[in-house]
Amino acid sequence: MEETVQFEEGPAETWPSDEPGNGSLTGELKLQFLLWWIVVNTSGGVVAVFLAEAVTGGVFTVLYTNSTNSLVAGGATGLILGTCIGVFGWLVLRRYMPISGTWVCATGAGWGIGLTAAVYLHFVPDSWFAVLLGTCISFPQCFVLWKHVPRSLLWLWPVANIVAWTLVTTTLPAVFLFTSENIGPSGYSGFVNSIEEPFPYYEFDVFVRHLIQSAWVFGVLAVITGAALAWLLEAGVQTEWDEGTALAVAE
Repeated sequence: MEETVQFEEGPAETWPSDEPGNGSLTGELKLQFLLWWIVVNTSGGVVAVFLAEAVTGGVFTVLYTNSTNSLVAGGATGLILGTCIGVFGWLVLRRYMPISGTWVCATGAGWGIGLTAAVYLHFVPDSWFAVLLGTCISFPQCFVLWKHVPRSLLWLWPVANIVAWTLVTTTLPAVFLFTSENIGPSGYSGFVNSIEEPFPYYEFDVFVRHLIQSAWVFGVLAVITGAALAWLLEAGVQTEWDEGTALAVAE
């Protein structure tokens, strides 16, 4: 049975409808969005990591090796990661709100700025590193979400990103340790070998380690940011009508 949604401005509509983005997410639709967001963004993040490694040497090379071109490499790596992740995220979001391709541009820009700043400020503690990345990545995206979600709740998006990156930076050393000790060469030497030979030239065990590490990072990010977006979409989707812009609120 479809849920009737009454708009503050414009005609009454039903959700779901043939056009994406007409209403607010509740119940099964919210769970459906969250599952799609987690699966697609985790997969997209893994693809993005290996693509970046093939082009620039990857995140690990940029952050853990000293290079005269590290800032340029960091920006390029972030741009590749962000653009790829932005495309995957946009493919999910466009089913639930009338969002444009500017989401891809905003995500690419945010990642590019974030990784460039992370390379330049590599000496900062992990807690500040999480705040830095979470803020840089989410800030450009807020300008896109501004048109589609309740603006009074938009603060949730950067907060969710900072929390997600805090959890990533807190748990990733344990994931590195586990994969290094159980898959291929162990310890620090195995980690160094894994970043000296970029994809696709390194051995299969290094490929598996990077696959697990990447899936963990983007899985954690997807769970937390997906939950935040699901809450924002449940609160209402701002969508444009011929009669004007209306905020959909489920009764």
